[in-house]
Amino acid sequence: YRESGAAGVLYPEAGPHPDVLSMPATVYRCRLLPFSEEDRLRIPPSVAVNRQLSSPQLETCLMAARRFRQRLPDGSVGGFFLGDGAGTGKGRIISALCWH
Repeated sequence: YRESGAAGVLYPEAGPHPDVLSMPATVYRCRLLPFSEEDRLRIPPSVAVNRQLSSPQLETCLMAARRFRQRLPDGSVGGFFLGDGAGTGKGRIISALCWH
């Protein structure tokens, strides 16, 4: 496992996660497609500024929102598996996605 280096990449005003986040080395080496202008969360900016969500949590929301915009060959909506460990804010991420 390695410490996550995601904090502050897209939302520096949100700040790092309050606890140390780690991920398996194989996941750490994966590189995602860069975010585009379409990858915008429709949540108030105060969520980041007031640090209600950390930068890694906001980035997870962006990844999920990207998948939900995609259509599968059968016409159904793409899905996202949120398999983070305890204390990573899964409930906050899901709430932000509902708001989005």
